Amino acid sequence: MKNYVMVCPKCKSPDVYRDTSSKLTGAMGLPSVYVCNTCSHSGAVFPEVEASELKGFEEKVEKKGLKDTTDDNSELIDTSFGKGIVKGYWKVLGPFMLLFGLIFLTSIERSYGIILLVIGGIMTYLSFKN
Repeated sequence: MKNYVMVCPKCKSPDVYRDTSSKLTGAMGLPSVYVCNTCSHSGAVFPEVEASELKGFEEKVEKKGLKDTTDDNSELIDTSFGKGIVKGYWKVLGPFMLLFGLIFLTSIERSYGIILLVIGGIMTYLSFKN
């Protein structure tokens, strides 16, 4: 059986851990978020390399010039779940979905109201919890 190690896509460091701060990640089937201890990059997708080939992988990346050459002050676009602009949209859309859910709940379309209330509640909770 082969042993695989996750590496950071930004700095190629194998010092990566799974962020377990969100209790809804496992319960709701949301993707896991991983964080690099070296450069603090976070995201849902981190490549895996065989542990036996890790040293050769780092040398190969440096040799081909694939290592990130940007300075540490550069900003990455974070596309992970619930951060940055996504969190901003959710802070606006979540309460609107709750409002429309209540409106639909009192009208003929009760099932749409329940769905909007559940989704709006989750979006509002996740966007305002931190």
